[in-house]
Amino acid sequence: MDITFALMQESGRDVTRKMLQKGGQTAVPVITIDDEVVVGFNQSLLDSLLS
Repeated sequence: MDITFALMQESGRDVTRKMLQKGGQTAVPVITIDDEVVVGFNQSLLDSLLS
């Protein structure tokens, strides 16, 4: 196995693990604003959290 591919796979696993820890989801985007986690794109919720 190519070492670059192996490293890419490992970092992908790390990203997935972090997404699951933060938001319980692997959907994208996962956006964190302060302590709020927004899974998927929700313009009205993002506007509310940013105001």
